[in-house]
Amino acid sequence: MWYNICWLVNEVNYLSFYDYMQDFLDDDTPLGDLARHIYAHAEFPKGLTTSDEILACFRDAQRYDHLNYADLKRAIALYMQFGSLK
Repeated sequence: MWYNICWLVNEVNYLSFYDYMQDFLDDDTPLGDLARHIYAHAEFPKGLTTSDEILACFRDAQRYDHLNYADLKRAIALYMQFGSLK
């Protein structure tokens, strides 16, 4: 039984935050604005999957200073709730 549980955990595929946000590129919403901003920066890390990693990326990068952190936190919350699993 333990083997089956380990196998299931290893088989879970996670959708990155970058990939999740691509669904919002055409939206005329704050999420769409954030998605376009992320997409416009080629150096944005494409493999982030945890809220801590995502927040750290935005805090560390000077170019994101003008973004609304409430919108970012909302995007992260939606990603963690609905989008992190493929």
